[in-house]
Amino acid sequence: MICLRALQTKTAEEVAFHLVDIFCDKGAPHILQSDNGREFSNKLIKEVLFMWPECKLVHGKPRNSQSQGSVERANRDVEAILACWMKDNNTTQWSNGLRFVQWQKNTRFHSGIGRTPYEAMYGEKAHLGISAVNIPEEIMEGMETEEQLAEALCLVNEEDHNVERCKCFKNEVLCNSRCKCSNSCSNKSDNANFDNC
Repeated sequence: MICLRALQTKTAEEVAFHLVDIFCDKGAPHILQSDNGREFSNKLIKEVLFMWPECKLVHGKPRNSQSQGSVERANRDVEAILACWMKDNNTTQWSNGLRFVQWQKNTRFHSGIGRTPYEAMYGEKAHLGISAVNIPEEIMEGMETEEQLAEALCLVNEEDHNVERCKCFKNEVLCNSRCKCSNSCSNKSDNANFDNC
């Protein structure tokens, strides 16, 4: 799981501040691995300990060339995804894109672990709002409230169990009667939109 943060400086104080923020959200590791040298790691560990006395860390040993190459490839990948995000969003504010790059990296399949980092961390696939729910697009488009979501979920569950419901709309509200768009639909007399039937 990667966590990306925009830094104004590379001081141990600022890096420690962001690390503590991440540790409070994800949990703290036992070992702090850094390629900035032992002196920087010492300062960083002291800063983390100053901010959070219960959070004790130890130094990691220097990376071998293979693991260092892996880190450099990951950094290049982040830079490439960020450049695409900036181009797609027509912006030079790279720091605004970090959270989206983080999401993309953490929800992309990783061959080394056989799943996405998100799945490895949380034990389930990542969700992206209601777009992850199996609701037909024509129903989801007009959905704005929790009540509409609950109705749509009932509809989907009933369809999964072969209970037919009408999918026509009246005043942009799902009919949801059990008529399967038959003549018994109460909306038919009110010039309802039956395009979705």
